[in-house]
Amino acid sequence: MKTLIIVRHGAFDHSNTQITDSDHPLTRDGRRQTEEMARQFARLDIYPDLLVSSTAKRAIETAEIYAKRLKIPEASIRIKKNIFEAERSEILRVVQAIDDTASTILLIGHHPAVTNLLQHLVDSDIEKMSLASLAVLELSTESWRTISFKQGELVKYLEPKESENSKAWWKRIIFWRH
Repeated sequence: MKTLIIVRHGAFDHSNTQITDSDHPLTRDGRRQTEEMARQFARLDIYPDLLVSSTAKRAIETAEIYAKRLKIPEASIRIKKNIFEAERSEILRVVQAIDDTASTILLIGHHPAVTNLLQHLVDSDIEKMSLASLAVLELSTESWRTISFKQGELVKYLEPKESENSKAWWKRIIFWRH
């Protein structure tokens, strides 16, 4: 049995058109959401052997937040360039290439690839993984190389609470009024 945790990075700042898409950082709200999701994930008592992240700054920041919360050494974070702007088949190959000594992987990526990977591996009615959300999948295999279509089970899906998002909007409105 292998466990794959799929994480979509948090909200990011894309207002600066002078930098490339991969260099956009998390916003303050994105960091807050990601920290809250990492706290919720830590309560599940699942400990990844490895964190695999896209090369995008926002994904690396997300990986660092999870590593800190889970007390995982940053040396356990693997940065993979073929996750950023990946198609489902590319991100699936990244997972299939993971060494089998790791039984639990936390993968940080981007929409639509993370959503497509989730839909490929499990029966799910999740149409789009929201920013900062995470999905815990149990895969009925002993080798990452053999994971395939609808082979897993969605054990848990967590996303930031709507009320938290609403509070962020109210803070912005109040700020703008002043």
